[in-house]
Amino acid sequence: HAEESPQIRFESPGPAARGPNEFTVNGSLTVRGVAKPAVLKVKKLGAALYEGECVFAMTAFGVKPPKALLGAIGTKDEMTVRFRIAGGK
Repeated sequence: HAEESPQIRFESPGPAARGPNEFTVNGSLTVRGVAKPAVLKVKKLGAALYEGECVFAMTAFGVKPPKALLGAIGTKDEMTVRFRIAGGK
């Protein structure tokens, strides 16, 4: 359904420090128009470079896990979104 919902969106009031260069960001993840609480784990890599990930259940957002070989092989319900982004200092 990428044509109907081409983006996922994450909104948060801000990060909480977990260590010198690690953060937890609590917020709301929206996939296919469904918003759910989510947590990002983020690491600061450089002066303004960050990478992180968010793990969530696809079915929580109304997404069926993909199958292969005419449904004979299923996949996990878990989806991991990884990102790398340039940001402020």
